[in-house]
Amino acid sequence: DDLKKYLSKELKVKVFLDVTKSNFVTAAVKFCYDNLEFNPFEGVNENFPRNVVAESKALDLFKNAGFMFDTKNAGLILVNDEKIYNFLKTGIEEFIRNFEVLATEEFKSKQIISPQISSIGVKIENNLLSVDLSEMQIDRSEFEEIMKKYKLRKRFHRLKNGEFVDLENNKTLDALEKIAESANISYKELASGEVKMPLYRSLYLDKILKENEIVVKESEEYRSFIDDVDSKQISGKFSLPQKLAATLREYQQVGFEWLKTLDRYGLGGILADDMGLGKTIQVLAVILSYAEKMQNKTDRLPSLVICPSSLALNWQKEASKFTPTLKTIVISGQLEDRKKAISEIQNYDIAITSYELLKRDIEIYKEKNYVFRYLIADEAQYIKNNTTKNAKAIKEIKAITRFALTGTPIENSLSELW
Repeated sequence: DDLKKYLSKELKVKVFLDVTKSNFVTAAVKFCYDNLEFNPFEGVNENFPRNVVAESKALDLFKNAGFMFDTKNAGLILVNDEKIYNFLKTGIEEFIRNFEVLATEEFKSKQIISPQISSIGVKIENNLLSVDLSEMQIDRSEFEEIMKKYKLRKRFHRLKNGEFVDLENNKTLDALEKIAESANISYKELASGEVKMPLYRSLYLDKILKENEIVVKESEEYRSFIDDVDSKQISGKFSLPQKLAATLREYQQVGFEWLKTLDRYGLGGILADDMGLGKTIQVLAVILSYAEKMQNKTDRLPSLVICPSSLALNWQKEASKFTPTLKTIVISGQLEDRKKAISEIQNYDIAITSYELLKRDIEIYKEKNYVFRYLIADEAQYIKNNTTKNAKAIKEIKAITRFALTGTPIENSLSELW
């Protein structure tokens, strides 16, 4: 019995968690031995054997979590945002395992929230993508700040009300960041709840939303657009023009239908078949398809083919062979001859010129203010460098649909494809 008097009793620890007006976390600590409870930071009158090792271990848990001594309240306080975030996210679990933890309602309300979006609505309106983000469960007033921190790969953002926003491994924020970057949209615009994007961003948007497992409420038109443009098979939606004097191979028909699909949605594209696989005939079939649809010649717009000078006559020859009903003109010769030919373009279905001559004649085209149905850049690697006069001239030509043809879309870097 005498020995029992000196054996240390079992320590139990009670912790009362609260938050201050400044959103610091406070911990009032009580050490408990049987029926005796006391604050370890105040003097204890009782004379009894305490478990010094267990007490020291308990206080170490607080120290490791970043708590400091709060002299005013004879307790502990956590003031550093990062340490408070770590404590709320994972540290508190160890406290719950080792101590009896009680918390005020105020403390319970200061939990970590993870930004979510229950669903995103996507539809096509006036040839633009309309993206509805109204179901975003993120504080709108601090959205810009949240996104900036996410971009900098910070772990959290503390809202003005003291709650923490968890920025780690967040699929919603990842999708929103990619949408903002890809469409050059500001975070402020995203916070408004609805954004407009160019239609050609659709496939990329579809990919982002799938990768981030976001529920999409999509309009029928948007889904059929994605399915059409991304189709891996011949869709059979477009029949070949009746007066095409050639039988297309299966892959050429796929190419024709793909170009027609892009055109239908007001998109351009790059046809990058290898050399000798018949890019010219696929494009001629598209132009002929348009001409057959537009029987009224007065409303019919001409198309412009720009190619290396060595290929200009070849285009004319192929057109007369495969699409004999289309009228073609080659812009060549001296300046006066070219001026005359350019002024007659509206009488033809296809005008053919070279990159070199387009560069020289661009002011004449601008003066005429032509709008072409199709602008075809053949051997488009000639305009892969954005800063050259070739590239600048072709961008000044007005056209409803633009297609680039090349056997070598990328020679050195991905920027050439762009």
